[in-house]
Amino acid sequence: MKKNNFKIIPLYLFAFLAIASCVSKEAKNNEVISEISLNGRNVFEDKFNLQNLYLIDSLVLTKNLANKEGSLFSVYNNNDEYEHLFDFGSIGDGPNEFEAGVYCTTQFERDNDGIKFWVFEMNRNKLSQIDLTSTLEKKSLVISKSIRLRPGLSFKEVFHVTQNVIIGNPDNLSLKMNQLVIYDGLNNRVSKNIPFPFDFENQKSNDINHTQQNYNALFINNLRYNQRRNKLVSGMISIDKIDIFNTDGSLYKSLMNEGDKAFDFDANMKEPKGFNVDVQLGDKYIYVLYSGDSMSNYFENSTPTKIKIFDWGLNLKHVLKTDASLNFISVDENHKKIIGISMTQEKIVEYKLENLNL
Repeated sequence: MKKNNFKIIPLYLFAFLAIASCVSKEAKNNEVISEISLNGRNVFEDKFNLQNLYLIDSLVLTKNLANKEGSLFSVYNNNDEYEHLFDFGSIGDGPNEFEAGVYCTTQFERDNDGIKFWVFEMNRNKLSQIDLTSTLEKKSLVISKSIRLRPGLSFKEVFHVTQNVIIGNPDNLSLKMNQLVIYDGLNNRVSKNIPFPFDFENQKSNDINHTQQNYNALFINNLRYNQRRNKLVSGMISIDKIDIFNTDGSLYKSLMNEGDKAFDFDANMKEPKGFNVDVQLGDKYIYVLYSGDSMSNYFENSTPTKIKIFDWGLNLKHVLKTDASLNFISVDENHKKIIGISMTQEKIVEYKLENLNL
């Protein structure tokens, strides 16, 4: 009898250690992360038409506010001097020309031929892949492939995930909002809509102005795609919620502020807040530009923002407090650097992260 008891003891001990490990891990995930203040360096001070900026390995790509005489994109070296390399991308109706409101999709691909990135022309329902490496070598725009989407789609962000699968999120001009729209390019149809996980009664569902300007402002998110991890990350703006999706639309991981689980729709409409104002993905971490302030303060008073750094299990690792109110960020994990663009787009700030354990 005693002999059998000795066999059981290690099982109880193993179970206890497993439970203790889980509790310890949960406590670690919920520990308070102290904020680290960042002091940035102003860069690109002589560039006044810059709309957005992307750090891509040894290069910096800028998306410009352009007219028919200007270029939509500029390329610089990714170093302390940021030497200018080349401008490309004309506005017009001719071959290899774009509409004025072209979107850079933040989808950058690297293969043996070099770096490629996608742009989306919403009015033309067209995705184009630009071969950035060949464009720089030939000093002329090189488009490697183009995809026509079905008319009527209105994406805020769109990603070419596989040969036939395109995933995006509708902008707030769409009457029907969804968190994800999965588009079957082979059959030219929407194969799946992933709705937002909230069900609110719209008191003015027939009022287009109310629907577009107020109600739909709640259901808007920043969507990003990481090709190496094959995951999509959605950061909601009006609610403090971050979701990671598989490319079939299934939910992989989710994180939501406890206070937003009892969300007050009417209170939000009176004083809307902005939370996850931008999201960028690295292979190691998820970077969320966070405000948490009322929209009026964020836009009018330009209160300083934070950058929250999560691992891919949505465990918070660092909170960085910027010295400016930022509207966009771009992250270079290899060089441990973040560049942010101010709310007024009048200031571009570089932050070095060498002292962080990343």
